[in-house]
Amino acid sequence: MRNVRRYFRLDVLVPAVIKLADKDEVVRIVLPELAGGVWADRETAHDKDTHRLIEKLAQENETAGKVLRDLQSRLALLSEAIIWLVQGSLPQERIENYLPRRALAALATHLKPGSFTVDMLRGLNEKIEFYLSVVDAAANKNYPAFLDMMKSVEFSFDALLAGLAQKSSAGAVLAQGVLALHTKLERHVDFLHKFRQEAQYMVNKDSWPIRKLNISAGGAGFLSAHPYPKFARLVIHFRLGPKQETFNMTGNIVSSRTLSDGEHYIAVEFTNANESVQNRMIVLLQNEELNQVMAYLHKPAKPAVVDDDEW
Repeated sequence: MRNVRRYFRLDVLVPAVIKLADKDEVVRIVLPELAGGVWADRETAHDKDTHRLIEKLAQENETAGKVLRDLQSRLALLSEAIIWLVQGSLPQERIENYLPRRALAALATHLKPGSFTVDMLRGLNEKIEFYLSVVDAAANKNYPAFLDMMKSVEFSFDALLAGLAQKSSAGAVLAQGVLALHTKLERHVDFLHKFRQEAQYMVNKDSWPIRKLNISAGGAGFLSAHPYPKFARLVIHFRLGPKQETFNMTGNIVSSRTLSDGEHYIAVEFTNANESVQNRMIVLLQNEELNQVMAYLHKPAKPAVVDDDEW
């Protein structure tokens, strides 16, 4: 017979770390676009269109065409590296291929600044180079540096986007090519922003934040800024009781709903809670429940507040 006390829930503030259960789910949640091959097809089509623009540009301006072709190559390197990073798979042969390409100096850096065209090309290269450095930090497992670099960043190139859009609409091939590259860049940078969610758990695994868990021996609920999808598997580590006993639980998300304030309430059912673990958790939760009741009963009464309008 089901023990009802296993399923009662109690709000507790405890040290807790919540993360995705494995790298396969990181990919599925952080990069859902990769699941059905639609992403690869779209990127291939986009790259072909961009290549045609660059070849057309090269016929008009050979130097600009060479620089843009070089930027496309560097962006391809960055895009591949981002995908490898968030998938958690960077095989040795890919590293050996990545490092020499990464070390090549960009042609844009040899251009003399001062004109809109040169500033545009150098600015795009600066942005690509920055995110290559971000990937370098994460690939070397320097997650604090990765998180610090992924904070709000301003690029000189972004101030040129409005002018670029106008030139592109007027038929300027160079502007069209640059905007096409920038669109690809932004799509991949979005993956890096999502990957911060995972990197935060790798910075200091011994320093657990205090989180409010709606907890029972059968599962837990919590508020999250991230909309974890239903059926995803999570790991929930938390410490409970006066001796801060550690519970390393895994579970499946059975409910994920968005609240009015934009946060998400996630409900998880534990899948590794055996009988002894559940019994120990119940004892600690009952003690916590008793402590909360005693604290409430001994709470000093607030002085009455008199509304002047009643007089």
